[in-house]
This record gives sequence, structure tokens and C-alpha cells, in this order.
Amino acid sequence: MDEKRVADYFVIAGLPDDPEPLDDNTLSESGNLKSGHSQAPITDIGIVFPTLGEEVPEDYEVIQYTPTGLSADLNHGSLRSIECYICFRRGRDRPPLVDIGVMYEGKEYLMADAEVVKDSMGGRIANVNNSTAHTFITYRRGQSSMPCNALVVTDICVVIASKGESPPHAFCCINKNLNKGIVGSDVFLCYKKSMNRSRLLTYKPAVLCRYPIADLAHFPFPNSVPLFCLPMGASLELWPKEASQPRPIFSTFVLTVSDAKHKVYGSAVTFYERFSEDKLTEEQKQLLGYDAQSDYELHVNKSICVLSHWPFSYTFEKWLMFLYETVASGEPKTITVERYIVQMLDEVPFPGSRMLLQLTPDSEYRIAMTQPEDLPLPRSAAGFKQLLLNLGPENCLLILLLALTEQKILIHSLRPDTLTAVAEAVSTLLFPFKWQCPYIPLCPLGLVEVLHAPLPFLIGVDSRFFDLYDPPPDVSCVDLDTNIITVCEAHRSILNVKLLPKKAARTLKNTLDQLYAQLTKPSSTVRQDEDLEDIELEFQRRKKDQLEELEIQEAFLRFMAHTLKGYRSFLLPITKAPTVGTTDPQALFQLNEFLKSRDKTHHKFFSLLMHTQMFIRFIEERSFVADGDQSLAFFDECTEKLSNEDSVVKLIDYDVGSNSERTVFLMPPEPLTPGGSIKYNEFMLNPNFLTSRRHNQFKSLYQNNIPGSPMARRTKHEIKSAQKLARKCIRSPKLWVRCLSGTCHTLYFMALPSMLSLNVGKERTILQQAYDLLARATSQKLTCDEVCYRLMMQLCGEFSRPLLAVKLLLLMKKNEIQPNALTYGLYNRCVLEAEWPAQSSPSQLLWNKLRYVVLAAGHFRYAGRRRAAGKLSTSTEGDSHLLDTADRAASRSSLDSHETVQSEGIFDKFRTHIASIVKGANTNGSSTTEIDQGVTQMNLDSDEVDPGDAPEEPIKVQPESPSEYLRILSRSESAGDANIIDKLQQNNKKNCSRSLQFNGEKENGQDHKESPTKTSPRTLVTENDPLGALDQPIEEIPTQPELPPPISSATFEGSPPTQSRLHRSETVPAAMVTSGLASIGSSIKMLSRYSPARLSLRKANLKSTHQLIENAINNLSPSNLTGKKSNELIQGGISSLKSAATTVVKKLDEIKEAISTSTTSTPVKMLTGDRLASGDNVEGENESTDGSEGGERHRKISAEFGSYRGSYANLKDFEDLPESLFPVQNEFPTDTEMDITLTSCSQCHNCLSFLYDEDIMSNWSAEDSNLNTVCQACNKPTVPLLTITITQRDVDACEPFSVPYLNPLVLRKELENVLAREGDLSLAEAKFVEEHPIIYWNLVWVFERINVQTHLPNLCLKSRATSKTASNFNLSSTDAMDQLSNDSGAGDSEESGGMQPVEEGADPLTQELASVEHLVAPVTVRCMWDHPKLYGDITPMYTLYQKRNKEQTNVTRMMKSIIDSVHCNDLLDPLKKLALERQKNQRHPNEGTNVNCVSQSIYRDVLFLTCKAVGRSNIDPNVFDREYATAFSRISERNTKLYGPQDKPLTVSSVFCRQYFKPLLLP
Repeated sequence: MDEKRVADYFVIAGLPDDPEPLDDNTLSESGNLKSGHSQAPITDIGIVFPTLGEEVPEDYEVIQYTPTGLSADLNHGSLRSIECYICFRRGRDRPPLVDIGVMYEGKEYLMADAEVVKDSMGGRIANVNNSTAHTFITYRRGQSSMPCNALVVTDICVVIASKGESPPHAFCCINKNLNKGIVGSDVFLCYKKSMNRSRLLTYKPAVLCRYPIADLAHFPFPNSVPLFCLPMGASLELWPKEASQPRPIFSTFVLTVSDAKHKVYGSAVTFYERFSEDKLTEEQKQLLGYDAQSDYELHVNKSICVLSHWPFSYTFEKWLMFLYETVASGEPKTITVERYIVQMLDEVPFPGSRMLLQLTPDSEYRIAMTQPEDLPLPRSAAGFKQLLLNLGPENCLLILLLALTEQKILIHSLRPDTLTAVAEAVSTLLFPFKWQCPYIPLCPLGLVEVLHAPLPFLIGVDSRFFDLYDPPPDVSCVDLDTNIITVCEAHRSILNVKLLPKKAARTLKNTLDQLYAQLTKPSSTVRQDEDLEDIELEFQRRKKDQLEELEIQEAFLRFMAHTLKGYRSFLLPITKAPTVGTTDPQALFQLNEFLKSRDKTHHKFFSLLMHTQMFIRFIEERSFVADGDQSLAFFDECTEKLSNEDSVVKLIDYDVGSNSERTVFLMPPEPLTPGGSIKYNEFMLNPNFLTSRRHNQFKSLYQNNIPGSPMARRTKHEIKSAQKLARKCIRSPKLWVRCLSGTCHTLYFMALPSMLSLNVGKERTILQQAYDLLARATSQKLTCDEVCYRLMMQLCGEFSRPLLAVKLLLLMKKNEIQPNALTYGLYNRCVLEAEWPAQSSPSQLLWNKLRYVVLAAGHFRYAGRRRAAGKLSTSTEGDSHLLDTADRAASRSSLDSHETVQSEGIFDKFRTHIASIVKGANTNGSSTTEIDQGVTQMNLDSDEVDPGDAPEEPIKVQPESPSEYLRILSRSESAGDANIIDKLQQNNKKNCSRSLQFNGEKENGQDHKESPTKTSPRTLVTENDPLGALDQPIEEIPTQPELPPPISSATFEGSPPTQSRLHRSETVPAAMVTSGLASIGSSIKMLSRYSPARLSLRKANLKSTHQLIENAINNLSPSNLTGKKSNELIQGGISSLKSAATTVVKKLDEIKEAISTSTTSTPVKMLTGDRLASGDNVEGENESTDGSEGGERHRKISAEFGSYRGSYANLKDFEDLPESLFPVQNEFPTDTEMDITLTSCSQCHNCLSFLYDEDIMSNWSAEDSNLNTVCQACNKPTVPLLTITITQRDVDACEPFSVPYLNPLVLRKELENVLAREGDLSLAEAKFVEEHPIIYWNLVWVFERINVQTHLPNLCLKSRATSKTASNFNLSSTDAMDQLSNDSGAGDSEESGGMQPVEEGADPLTQELASVEHLVAPVTVRCMWDHPKLYGDITPMYTLYQKRNKEQTNVTRMMKSIIDSVHCNDLLDPLKKLALERQKNQRHPNEGTNVNCVSQSIYRDVLFLTCKAVGRSNIDPNVFDREYATAFSRISERNTKLYGPQDKPLTVSSVFCRQYFKPLLLP
């Protein structure tokens, strides 16, 4: 539907001008019509004793036999008792009987309007009991003025319960035994009530009038509506003049339209009107026996009805009754009925929460409307309260069994509204099944032939149906008026409630018993007939009714969830090209295995269930879920909730709009004419008044989504689950950053359809790369929504990529992600409907088999060579090569498990405790597989090493140690460490006494061989030291640095971890592994600092940093790493590390050239893989599970993780900080069309403190509607800002502007809303930039932070070009597009978004414009860490560092001192210096004095200065944070006043947020 409407049609049905009669011949065509269907009601009842000679009058009938043919003697089975029978009389000469009863004399009292049959037909006492106690028959007679459609007694029978008899259909049994003697049968009296039918003629009803007259576009008018409005036909009746007007009857019915996909709910009010004798034909007069002079008058029935797609039956009942009373009152009205109808259908909005419709100005009539329940359950007009109250708990279980086994079910009642509500409830309680056979909740008299259909059905009929027909013998009847269910004779011995699963049935029975007791308990609330003046009380009553309905529905839902629990594991996804039989139930579901998984005692029930049509249909729907159908996904969630056997868990969350206190008031329509009035004689509509004056004035108050619009739409449960998960993740820094990063990746997939629309012809490549990105995110354990997989599968189906969809399903299975019903259905539809590639030929299959055999043989051979090499490495003989060149190169990606246990655990601890802020070499930020291979093959000849740098004396080591540690170090990806290891191996080969030497001289006639471990080289820190901090000694330090206590040697005493942290694939970048391994030489500074020799240093004898490095290198021996004391770790050293480092410097230019020429095709911007992509565990979750100290420490930190979110106190001891997932990018294209610079650095609105990105992210809220973060300084909520600066070629630079910086959770929700309104491809339109600037710029920032490249930056270029063209040139639409293409560098391409389809083989996500050679990319995006303009007059130190000159000023000397301290891992001294300098400048401000050291944050000043001076890629930020936290904790209490909240170290959560996202740049 285009718009949600409260109502669709208003209909008046009744007797047409040319009626078609429903005579006996017509009715007999629908079944065997009873001979006495038109009998008169019973007017008298009596008792007769035939054995005593009593006779029955001529007009009386004696009940001689029971329904099964037994004697109807009331003393049946008694000894020495006279026969006693009941007789009755029919007629229309006196008022009929309306009730019959049985009274035990002396124990009960007679009702005021009842009479007792005291005497028999022969004048004897009419005692019907065979004992001495007297039992009499009682009755109540109707009044002469009673309505002609009142319920009267139409039949009587006797049943003998002890003989197995039961009351016939529609008969009410008086539960009092007439045979109270010791001996005798149990005899009961039954009677049947029906509407009093006077003389009448029945015709087929027709539509007399309707509004709107023309059919609606989305819903054509159903022609069968009149039959359901008047199910017993349109009748012309002859009434006595003294008969009163009957009350109108409200009824409901349900129609199925659009191939039974949708339901239409009808609400009708049936009433009688006077029929003019002038319209009566002579034939009708003759059939009725009508005489104008008689005491009878003519009446005809009529019905007014409302059709709607929503079950507002409660509201429509009141509204229709109001319309009827308006017409039937006969009083003049100022507001026409037509105006009320037009208002309801055209002007009343769909209720958003609570709505009150005022019908009269005096507030006497008003209607309350509430928003329907927003539940993932099928929409229905079910009345579960009526079901439970009319049938009781036991019969509810029986009708559930009948429905689950697909029996022929016939429900009947004299109350049409209750009949429809119960029938709807029976069909709804089957959820997740859907009734697949004929379903007519209120069947008209003209459609009763369906009862003879040879298939199951669920039909409701008026109980007057049994006045005309007997039901077929194979039908099970459910009488709502008498609470009797009659199972058909053929299945009566099989179908009983004991067949149901015992545990689930027992739980359901107990729940229904409790609810039934609550419903039947007298309520203290306001009576139903009391006039409610309080509006709020009316809404509370409606809410209470809805809660009671949901409680009963939840009980049946719990039963079905228990019954089908675990069924999902037996679903069979389609993984091959579809063939004949692919969609058969046996191919989609393991039927036999599912049956075997159930309890054997319930196999009979499940066998019957699995053979039903609705079970087969359920499997088909579950395998191919329709778009937007969330009900089956909801049912799966219910089964998951019950998996823990918890019966208390709520399955249905009651969360509807009625919970809101906001109420919308609608006033009554305006009068037709001022002062005018109108009077109605009959209910007919004047077409002249059916005009809408304010058509669609009120828009729908309910959020309307475009059907099928957003591919990435989440279910309601998925949204709630995501919110719950976010609240859980925010307690842990690691989980929180994964949640944020996963949400950012989800945003990328939400933009994927737009990206595909702009890259026509490259869809397959983009989808493959998007899959790779999803696999990477999944391996990193990022919290990506299942909607990412579902969207990818939908796109695979759209672009015929079924094999990729299969890979997605396998990826979900690999990562233990269970696809819900929507995802699973989309997957199966994709692989079923997509075009599969051609099958491989048999010869190709054979060649593939041969290839696999050869590969397997190669793996076995490789394993043998590794084993032989391992034995060779432990040998004490002369050959020093551990492996040959090929094997050693390969061993970097596959480590021997024995060697891992022996050595790498020790090295992990070693790396953690001796880490240095400044790395030993420059990683250049990137490394690829191609680079690794190229660098490995490079030959660094021995003559390139300076002989003068070689050590004078070789160092002696233990005979068992070199090979083990060399094999550890040989797996390092660091070029510097690789050179060191090669020299060690060469020296080891040269000297058989295991002395190590690093020169390149030949020994024993053998040349120097190429090292297989040489990889990406690094640049020493000394090359990037323009201040000369490493060449000049420190002149003087104002204060002596305080040193922390030495590290305990127990750190290295624990047993090594059993899990390897060095195991990696070839895609792992050297930049990550080398952060711990590749910087051994520079890392030794930390041990030197903590050594006893370091503790004895004074200001006078402090050496330069360069000398400290030499001493540390010369005093370390790898042979002593396993020692028990820390002092022994520095007793000796490897002096030749200096020579190896020098070699790396000489090869820098060559390696840089190799890196710059390497390219790779990846969906992300970085040129390298990442550590997590190879399955490496950076969290330490799998480490040291053997009880070692390392493992205990990791487990302890994990247990206390929740306390680290907002605290930095334990940062210095936190050993599980993650490494950066992305490299540092230092080079950008310079020749671009547009340069976009973004920064999230902003100021707090409360204290004006600076907010940096990692702090903003760590303090975001887990709520998806909260825009605030928390300021680290003042601890108050504030909204961060994202500042954008755009620079465009040949265009004047615009002023920077800011937008709110959104939490990814908030951004996700807002983007979903936009896509729901505007469609999935709205992100491909340039107008998106101007219409949604906040969402757009946040998306650009997010995608840059997760290092993926999309089309969004180019949208800005296109948007500006479009605006420029429209404003300056005023071109036509065609010329504007051409101009836009020229401005965007798109050439002659018809590509939208300022982009051209890329060449074959290139990365489409880079969006390179191949037609313009001088452009690398049309738009460049830079994300900045800091915002210098916020500093005002204060210049940060890193900015001064870039503007420095050769003059040695105080500021220059201070920056140099800070850099020296950073190299020494000493941050306490910079803390003190900068705090004192800041205090000095604050006390004595001087315009001539440079106050550059005054900064908003000392931490940021030191960090940013270090990044600029040393190089961002040359420092370890984790070590910096740990050292800074250590130094900050050592500040004396008397100096704490010098520091503010902004000077505090980062929290653990902030560190995680920084490391999980792409590093930001400094200006």
C-alpha cells in the first residue's frame, strides 16, 4: 500500500431491488437439507407415564428414543420403576420457551419468571426421579413483545451418558442426572436454542451503497462482501405488531486477497428496518401470507460494514453503532452520516500512539484508538481470551491437536463476533505454521458446500446452520456456546491430548489453567456498562486487554518453540547448481533425522505433524523466506531463548505505541450547513454528501517504510540485540572498540549497493573484494552485524554470484554464526535463482585431482625436509646453516611446534619487558607479500659492511644455545634483525668453537652466501635526528630523573607459553611483527636503563643516547636469556649489532624503491595485510594455559577488564595492549582535483578542553540515540565536532565548517532511516551531500578510519561541480552532465558520481580515473589528529619543531632534551620541565617571551613532538603510553597541582580505540 489507512471501504448490504431467492432447492444444493428445517419453536413441555395408561395429546410429540436409538425412558436402567417420557408441543400461537431446567425439590429454589411442570399428562405428580426425592422439569416462557429474532428453544432430546452418548451438535446439556436412584443409568436432558424465525423469505444479499465508489488502486473491492455481511442471507420477515425492535448484532469476518497473502478484516452491524408494503410483490405476499389488515408488519435486515487491512474491530464496533443510532433515532442531525464516513476513511490518520476521536460536540460519544502491536507475529484478529473463556484449558489443547494434525474442523456459535475471533485464534496459535487448507472464519450460507470437500478445512458457521443441515461424519465440531468438542468417529480413538509432547503440553496446560483462573476471577475494575468519563481509564483498559491476549498467545508460542526446538540443525542449504528436485522437502530438510531426534514416545505425533501440508510449507518458507517476513526469524529467536530450559524467559516483548502518554484528539466533522439539520428514515447514503473537504489532511502518524527499500534493514530483534550487545561491550575496552569498528564496517556494506551502481561491469570484482574485507573483519572478531552477510547474499543473487554466496555461508559457519531465517532464505533464493557457471569438463576434473595429489606429495616432502633441518640445527658439528635458502624462507610462515614451545614463549616475555618507545629501525609503514619475496632475494654482499664496525673479539656462547635462538630470530620479518642473524650464522659457520663474528671475510674457502632472512630494511633513528640528539652529549639536565625499581627476574622464570605468537602467514606485514622482534638492538636500552649500572648515573657523567645504545648492545648475550636473575641478562653483549644496523642504513634507498614499485589489489587502502588476518592472537586469549606466570597474568587482566575503561592507573602494568592494525601512511597524491581534510579534534563545550579522537570514541555511549561523549577533563557530556576543510584545484579555498561527530552506532541508525525513506541507491546521488551533510561527512571520516575507499569523496566533487554549473553557467541538464564529467576527469564516460569504470584488473574501490593520466585520484582525504587553529595564540611544540632553525634557543634546547629523554624511555623529566615552564609562563606572561611550551596537554605535546622528531612509524605508541603512565604515577603529591586533568595518560579504552583504527596524521 502507498499509505496506511484506518479503513478502506464503507459498505451497506441488504435486499436488492431485484432479489434472487434462496429457496429450498437452492439450499439443498449445498448439502442434505433437513426436512424440518422450518419448524416452529417449542411452546409447551410435559411428562407422560405410558405404563400407567396416560396418553399424549394430538399436538404433542413424545421423545421415545435417544440420538443413538436407545430408549429415552427417564428411568432407564432402574428396577421396578415405571416408564417416564418427555413430550413437547410446537407452535406460533403463544410465546415460545426460552429456557429449560431441572430442579431438585428441597435443595433449589425456582427463579421468579420460571414455571415448574408439576403434573403429568394424566394428572399425576411429574416426578422424573426414580427415588423418593422429587425432581421436576422447569421452563421459562418468552414475552409476547419479545423480538422475533430472540433465542428460543427449538428442540429437546435425552442422552444416556452411561451408555457413551453425548449431546448432539448445538445442543446444551443440563448437567443434572434425572435418575438419582442407586440402580439405573445416568440420564440427562438436552435442549437446543436458536433464533426465533417467524415467517420469512430469504434472498441473496447485494451491495446497496459503498464509499468510495471507485476501487482503490492498491485494493480492489471484493465482490463477496455482501455474503459475509449477511451470512444467513437477506431476509424479508413478517413480525407481529407488538414485537419489539431487536438490538443490532455486531459481527466480524476475514477475507483473503492477493493470492491469500494478505487479510482484509470486516466489521459489520446487522439490524432490521421497516419494509414498505408498496415494494412487496404479489408472489411475496402469497408466500408470506401477508394481509394489510392483519396484526403483522414487514421487516428486512440490513448491514453496514467497514473493510480495513487492520483489525480495529473494537473501534469499528463503537463507530458503526454510533452511525446506526444516529439513523435509527429518527431525530434531526446537524452532522450527516456521510460526513462521519468521509472523515473516518479519508481524514482520520493512522494512529501513531493514542488517538481519541470525538464524534459529538458534547463529548457524549468518543472512540479511543491505539496503535496496533508492533510484533514480528502474523497480523490477525485473534481473540485468545474468547478462545480460553469459551473452551477452557483442556479443550484448548484438544483443538490445538486437531489443528496440528490438519483435521476437518467446524467451529459454530450463535455469536458471530466470537466465532470469528476464536477461528482466528485457532489459525494463529499454529505459528510458525500457517493453515494451508480452506479457511473461512465466518462461512456464509451460500458457501457451505465446502464442508464436503475431500481435504482439511477450518471453517466457522452460525449455529443456525444445524437447523438446516447435519454435518458430514468426518468433521470434528467445536461448539463455542456449550464448550463441547466432538471429534469425528474415525479419529476419536487416536486423537486425544495424550498424543501431544508431554513436557510441552504439561507446561501449556498449567499456564492456561492459571490464566483461565485470572480471567474468570471477579474483577474490581469499572463495569463494562459504566459510562467512563476518564479518558485515561479507557486506554488502561485497552492496554490490559492487549496484555492478557499476549500472555495467552505466548503460552501457545512457547509450546511450539519447545516442540520444534533444534529443527534448524536439520535444514539443508543449497550448495550446488539447482537441478530437478532441489526444492523438494527431502532436499531441504532431513525429515528422518529430525524424527529420530525426537523422543520415541512422541514419534506418532511427529509423524502426523510431518505429513501435514503446513509442515511442508513451513520448511519451504523457512528455506526461501519472503522479503520483509520477520516472523520466522522471530520464531528462531524464541527457540534459542528456550535452549537453556528456562521457562521464565519472556518470548514476546510488549512494546507498542500505546505506552506513550501522548494522545491525539480529533474533533467531530463540521455541520453540513450552519443551522441546518437532516433526518433519516432508512440507512442509505446520499452521493452528494460523499465528498472529502480535507482529503489526506492528516498524514500518517506511523512511520512508513518504503516496501523492500533498504537491503540492510534489520529486524526488530536484531536492533534490540545490537543495543544489548553494545551495552555489554562498553564494559570492556577490547570489546567496545571491536563493537565500534564492526559497526563502521557494517556502514561500508550499507553503502555497497550505491558503489556497485556506480561501477557497472565491475560488480564481480567489487563483491569479491567486499567478501575479503568481511572475512578480514570476521577474523579480527569485529562485531559485524548479520545484515552484512545478508546484504552480500542479496547482492550475490542480483549479480549472479552463487559461488560467492556459498563462500559467505561457509564463512558464517566457520565463525560459528548461525544465519537467521531472513539470511538463510536470501541465501537459498540467491543460489536457486542465480545463473551458475558452466560445469567443468571431466578432463578438467581429472587434472584437478592430479594437481591435488602433486600438492599433497609436495607437502609431505616439505615436512620431511623441515624435520631433517630441525635435526641439523641441533647438531654441534661444523655446518652452521639451519636450513637451505628455500626452506628457511618458507619457515617464516610455518613454525615448528617443538621450537615454538622451546623458545618463543621466553622471547614474548623478553619483548614485552624490554620494549622501547623508539624502534630500532624505520618500518616504512608497509610490507606486502611481493615486497617480502623481493627483499628476501636481495643479496647484501659482505663487502658492503664496514670492517671497522666489526667487533674485535668474538663472544663465546654455550654450545647448545645458538641454533635455537638463531631459529627464533630467523623468523623475524625485520630486515635489521635479519642482517644480524645472517652475520651470526656466518660467524657460527666460520668458527667451529661457536664464536660469533660479523665480518664478511671468507673462511675455509667458502664465499658469503645470500641470507634468506633479509626482508624489509629499516632506517636507524640516527638518520632522522636533525637536532643531533644522538650525536651530542646532554649538556645538563635541571633535575635528576627518577628511575623505577628494577624488573624482577621472575618475569622470565615461568614456563614458556605453548601457543606461538609468531606464527603468521605471508600476508602479515613486517610492520606489526617487527614492533616487538625487529627492534632488539634499540629495545635493549630499557634493560640498560633498569640495570644497577644505570642506577648509579649522575648528571656529571651521563652519556649520550648513542653511547648508551652501544653499551646496551655490547652487554647483552642471547645465551643468557634463560637466566634466573635480571643482572645476568646484561652481563656480556653482542657488539656486532652495531655493524648490522649500519648495513641496513646503506640499503635504505634500494628497499624504498622496491616498496614504491609494489602494488596489490585489496579492498582496503593499506598495502599490507594485518596480523589478525592470519589468525594471530593479539589478545593473549590462547597463551600460556599451562599454569605459567604469563598465562596467569593474562587471565587476571581479562577478569578485571571492566575496570580499565575509564582508568589509566593500570596502564603501566597492562601487557595486553594491541598493536596497530593499520600502517602509518606518510605519502599522499599531490596532484588531485580536491583535497579534503577532516579532524575530530574539538573543544569541550563545558571546560574548553581539547577532545581527541581516541578519547571521544572511548567515552561514547552504547545508546544509538545519544550524541554525547564524555570529556576526559571535566567528566561532563559534550557533543564532539568534525571539522572539514576542502581545497579544490583552481578554486578559492572555502572556510572550514563543522558538523557533529557521530557515534558509529548513532550513524548506523540515522543511515538506516535515510535508506528506508530514500532507497539503497540514495548514497550514489550527489544531492546526498547537501541534503544529509552530517551523515555524509561522518561516513567519509568512518571509511577513512577503517581504511576502505569508496565513492563518497567523489560525491563531494560532483556536488560542487553540479552547484557550480547550475549557478554560474546555467547550462541545460545534458550540458551540465558533460561539464561535470570534464570537471571530475571522467572523460567521455557516462559514469555518475564523477567516476569512470576502472580498467580491467585494477582495484575498483580506488576509483581511479584512468582517462586522466596526471590524476592519481580525483579526491584525496586526510584525517588529522590535531587541530592547530584551536590553540589560538599558543603554538604547539611539534609545530615549532617543523619551523625550527639552526639557532640554539631555549625552546630548541628544551625540545632536544625532551627527545633525548624519549630515547632513554624517561618521560618523568619532560613532565616536570613542561609543567614548570607552563607555570612560569602563566605567572609571568611576557609578550617578548616565547610561551611555546604552554599547551593544553603535556601528554599531547610530548607525543606529537616525538612523532614529528623521530617519525610516527619509528615509535611504539603503546610503550610511550606505558612509560608516560609510569612517569605520571611517580609525580610527588606536592607537585600534583602543576598538572591538570588534560595531562593525564590515556585510558586503556582510549589506547584500544587508537590502535584498532587507522593512525591519524599530524598537520
